[in-house]
Amino acid sequence: MKFFLLFIFITFIKNKKVNYIFSIATKDENNKIFLILNELGIEKKYEMKKLNLTNISLNYTKYFFYTFSIDLNITQTYTYSIINDKNTLFQPKKILSSKELHQINYESLLKKNINYQYDINSFNIRYENYYEISLNNSWTERKATVMNTIFKYLPDVIGFQELRLNQKLFVEKNLPLYQYIGRPRSPDFTDESNGILFNKQKFLLMDSGTFWLTETPNKVSKYESVYHYRICTWIKVYSYKFKDVIYFFNTHLEDGHLFITFLQEVNLLKRIKEITKNEGNVFVFGDFNGNDNSVWIQDVFKEGYKSFSDYFQDFRNTYHNFSGIYNNPKWKVDHLFYQNLGNSNKHFVPLFYDVLTKKENGKFPSDHFPLYAQFNLTYN
Repeated sequence: MKFFLLFIFITFIKNKKVNYIFSIATKDENNKIFLILNELGIEKKYEMKKLNLTNISLNYTKYFFYTFSIDLNITQTYTYSIINDKNTLFQPKKILSSKELHQINYESLLKKNINYQYDINSFNIRYENYYEISLNNSWTERKATVMNTIFKYLPDVIGFQELRLNQKLFVEKNLPLYQYIGRPRSPDFTDESNGILFNKQKFLLMDSGTFWLTETPNKVSKYESVYHYRICTWIKVYSYKFKDVIYFFNTHLEDGHLFITFLQEVNLLKRIKEITKNEGNVFVFGDFNGNDNSVWIQDVFKEGYKSFSDYFQDFRNTYHNFSGIYNNPKWKVDHLFYQNLGNSNKHFVPLFYDVLTKKENGKFPSDHFPLYAQFNLTYN
């Protein structure tokens, strides 16, 4: 059974049985709330107020995944909890009774947390390769753990690094409410990308692209002294909540070539200014292959960017090579930067930041710890 945001089994009083319904709460342009129900492949739209709901309940499973129970004056309501199975990523296993569910108002189905507006996740996913199979860290072994990590928060924007084609297809398939933007870094269409996924219910895509971190950013290019192509993928979106434009730039700089990495960072910030016309609300994040003392990271700060980790004084490392060690700032190589460029009358307010260091199902999702942050955008 494929994954959907909501998964419920309902038996109606009027001898009508509808098996395997999934449902999504949405708002239309008139601010009316609807349920989109899919009944055996046929999508139907119902206005919430016309459904005569007696209650709508929400439950957080052990993986913090959302499951819902809706009482429509029916004889029985069963809610399936989506829990990982080794062979089938999403398989209903546990049936929850209505007594186990915490009642809430249905409007809060559209809000993950009233204390923040948006959240973001930067995630070096570790590229798929075959020589790690014997180490039990292969993509096949980790992919369920990766998705469980994402489902804990379902961030509004997710930036991946080292995402190869098969991995891209997998996460895209299992995140149907998100739109994917990205392309491979080299002429090899199976090569790594810095893909961005964003929640289509929260943002309207206005523009997007990928550029190379060289003096010819619009051409597939790299420095001759290094093996890898390096890119930045970006999106320009309109925020329905903030009624403003936000840019997200996701990148991955060179490792082990200090001067080349510095040049890539210079080209990155130069191209960001050109794309944004040095105006607007900007996030720059990804794997910079440098800690806070690195020359190129210091240059990012000199350009006026701030980081979530500095704001919350959290200097845990992000690269750990599957060891789980997180107390070595030398390996703090993944970063979340933000800045309000130009004459913006708004500014970002960081609300929460975490380095996700815990295992899921006894495994680390990657050799990098993912970064997670929450923020608001408020008037000056």
